[in-house]
Amino acid sequence: MENKKPVRRTPPKRRRNLKKKKNGMKFMWILVVALICVIGVLVVRLFNNQDVETPPHIDLPGQEEDQLQEQQTPVTPEETPEQPEIPQEPIPQIPEQPEPTPEVPSEKVEYVDASDPTIYPVVANVTVIDTQAPYTMLVNPWNKLPEGYEPDIITRSDGHKVHATAAEPLQKMLNDAWAEGLKPIVCSSFRTETKQKNLFANEVNSYIRSGYTRENAITEAAKWVANPGTSEHQTGLAVDIVSLNYQVLDKKQEDTPEQKWLMENSYKYGFILRYPSNKSDITGIYYEPWHYRYVGVELAEEVYTSGLCLEEVLALKLNPPEEDGGETAVSDLL
Repeated sequence: MENKKPVRRTPPKRRRNLKKKKNGMKFMWILVVALICVIGVLVVRLFNNQDVETPPHIDLPGQEEDQLQEQQTPVTPEETPEQPEIPQEPIPQIPEQPEPTPEVPSEKVEYVDASDPTIYPVVANVTVIDTQAPYTMLVNPWNKLPEGYEPDIITRSDGHKVHATAAEPLQKMLNDAWAEGLKPIVCSSFRTETKQKNLFANEVNSYIRSGYTRENAITEAAKWVANPGTSEHQTGLAVDIVSLNYQVLDKKQEDTPEQKWLMENSYKYGFILRYPSNKSDITGIYYEPWHYRYVGVELAEEVYTSGLCLEEVLALKLNPPEEDGGETAVSDLL
């Protein structure tokens, strides 16, 4: 009887380990295959989604632009066929009505030139109360500076030019205001006659553009910009002062803390608010809550305490009222 070799049997524990190993290998191959598939799909999508640069438009020979447009814009069957255009009666054109203007000259508009002497009215020479104190001179639309008048002008650190007499009081007034936390600055000072002529001519032309006649434009312009020779800025005694925080020359300037302080204290330094709101008919200039004129402390205090303008105070000095209470004619200075 042949001896049969005994069959070796794998221990149960080892069989379990081999089975797990086979399963692990299968899972790994499945994972590799799945990863390869995912990568392949991503590569295909990336290739398909790449932006294709649009070639520049090229005019094809023998093909019109409208034919190209028809080729590029396909028409779907669902689109509604174009309706024939219904002719309409023409709408009558109503000519645009210009805005009403004070006056529209019928003749061709001709602007003035600053070199034209006929745009400046002839006025009398300036009135000076005390020849030893030229800062008391009256300069207004009816009192012109003498021919060849040359004031003693100095230049401030800020570049503005003023009369030598007014320079120190002006600086002290500004310093005191700044010391109280205010910020007044000078925006306009001495002007030459040439500069004043240019400013006046520009103002006249602005009224002409608005429809005023030449004569009326000159009249209205003089209420805002003084005629050359009648401007206080030509004396060097006048300065325009504004708030650093509000540098617009309009009525709102009076509401700034700087102007409120100046209106209450400028007389202490010899300055007055030259063109008050209620004196335009006497000064000939509209209200300017930024224009200050140096007249000396004594005269400035008289103007401030009396509530009168410079013309009225000077009229009282030239023509004291009669003992019987008669009124002084301010018109003597106008």
